[in-house]
Amino acid sequence: MTRSEWMKELSGYLSALGDDERERAMSYYAELYNDKHDGGMSEREILRGFGSPREAADMILSHTTEEDWLTATHSEKSEPAPDCEEQTTGEQAPADVRPPGKKKSVFLRIVLPVIIAVVIALAVYSAVATIIDSATRSTQTYDITKPADVLVIEAASAEVTVVQGDTLSVVYDTSAFVPVNITETESGGRKVLSIEQRHLAFIAWSMLDAEITVTVPSLTDISVESAAGSVHVSGFDLDELSIDSSAGSVTVEDCTASDIDIDSAAGDVTLRNVSAGSLSVDSAAGGAELANVTADSVGLEFAAGSVTFDRLTVGKSLYAEFSAGSLTGTMVGREEDYSVSVEASAGTSNLANADRGTGKSITAEFAAGSLNITFIE
Repeated sequence: MTRSEWMKELSGYLSALGDDERERAMSYYAELYNDKHDGGMSEREILRGFGSPREAADMILSHTTEEDWLTATHSEKSEPAPDCEEQTTGEQAPADVRPPGKKKSVFLRIVLPVIIAVVIALAVYSAVATIIDSATRSTQTYDITKPADVLVIEAASAEVTVVQGDTLSVVYDTSAFVPVNITETESGGRKVLSIEQRHLAFIAWSMLDAEITVTVPSLTDISVESAAGSVHVSGFDLDELSIDSSAGSVTVEDCTASDIDIDSAAGDVTLRNVSAGSLSVDSAAGGAELANVTADSVGLEFAAGSVTFDRLTVGKSLYAEFSAGSLTGTMVGREEDYSVSVEASAGTSNLANADRGTGKSITAEFAAGSLNITFIE
């Protein structure tokens, strides 16, 4: 039997199909034939692998749908099974040609095994890195050489806690995967302490963070600049406290300062038991929580986030500006003691605008959100 005869018989057996489906089936076997012929197989070998036209037609009619044909005409052609010898009775052994649309997809054959292998490799790597980190981790102490009135802490990547104590020192965890580099410079009474924590372990870096505690005696000013990591400052009486965080949470508690300025690009800000002449919190993304905070003037600027406060005491003015979010909490005092000015493009406020001429003011500007302040004695 020649190729033309085989294809003609197959077309006759597929007469039950519609014209489009039959054409797809014929195209499939034509392309499969050409692929194998280009690969060096003879016509006899190819047709022997296909099986008889009736067997091929029966397999197509019983196992495929129109969707299968669409898949088959756009995917790699299946390889035939080993040759099947013709029988003396004119019948052939069952064909082992996979019908169109029944091949495993490239995703199942190649992509999925690769993904599984990568996930397993990363899991093993992370586990090994964590074990090595634990085995090599140690606590080190760095003694700062000279005291200063102003301390500037520049932390490239670290979780920094600043507390008051009798000595000027840095205690930190380090390991083979998390080396910590500390340098100090001094100019004009300003001591600059640079703390750099580098992560050498890919994937496991978040599990290997070192905690860094800076202990300082009484100072006039403290400035903390953190590129990545949390900042925690507690127990100081200062002239000025400044915190600039690019990414990470900021916590200030049990502190008194003439001026407190917090600038957080991304992360939550928490203030507890804080007293200041002027308090400014500026956050691009994140929320804020204020508890038992007292200040003559409070400025809150948030691009997106919610601010909550409990027993906030404002001596002169409260200014809040946010693009989207809410300002909710309790203030110590009476509403009639404050002039109120609220400008909202879209949102709600429980305070009505009023000019009471008392010297105290609440000003809020927001594009979308809500303002809800409850006054308590």
